[in-house]
Amino acid sequence: MQTFDTRHVAAAALECFFLGCRKHYWNAAYLPVFSALYDALVDDDDEVREVAASAAAGVIGARLVPPTAVDLLTEWLLENFRDQSEFRQQMVYRMTGQTAQLYAKKGVQLVPAAELLYKAMDFDDSLFAAEEQNLFIDEIKETLRWREIFEGFEQNETQADPAFAALVKWAEAGLTCLMQLTEKEDGPLGWISDQHVFAVCARIILCAAGVSKKNMSGEIAEMLALLKEARNNMHGSLLEMAP
Repeated sequence: MQTFDTRHVAAAALECFFLGCRKHYWNAAYLPVFSALYDALVDDDDEVREVAASAAAGVIGARLVPPTAVDLLTEWLLENFRDQSEFRQQMVYRMTGQTAQLYAKKGVQLVPAAELLYKAMDFDDSLFAAEEQNLFIDEIKETLRWREIFEGFEQNETQADPAFAALVKWAEAGLTCLMQLTEKEDGPLGWISDQHVFAVCARIILCAAGVSKKNMSGEIAEMLALLKEARNNMHGSLLEMAP
């Protein structure tokens, strides 16, 4: 007998909502349900993703495979919510690999990149360590997807928004931390060899590269150039992410 967890139930509810809804105007109040739809589309369960793709058809107008559906959904969200501060906040959280906090009264409150990095480096090899969830999610692909959405904003939009200012500050601090770590020699089994550490480093560099492309921080552009000079102590795949 097949069992269903809360994710299956939630995906089915999303399908009923989006396929049964004939709403032509969406405002920021609906962002939580769109966030849930996005999460279902990148879930680690094939069936959850398939049901979510069916639900997304009610938004994007076509039933597509989950990877294509999630790309089109993010593009649709940009088109329909680009002026909403709540969407911009959610985008910044997604870019940095953090849990989106919609309607935060104090604006974007990002966990510092250094804290994420050192937490990832503090590897727990206990047999009783909590099982990781959503292993299907490709963390680097997630950052790339949301960075592409970020790059869809015009330069005048990125300069004035506090959510984007928080992203710049986060990327600058993250690069500073990375520059300090590159002073340590990193061999084949060094600090960057762990997949979780690599993912955090990649997010920092990808976010910094996106900010640099928008000419939002001369300091970040300079640090990225210096980081590329530290070839001996930095993984080549990470260096390729820097412009």
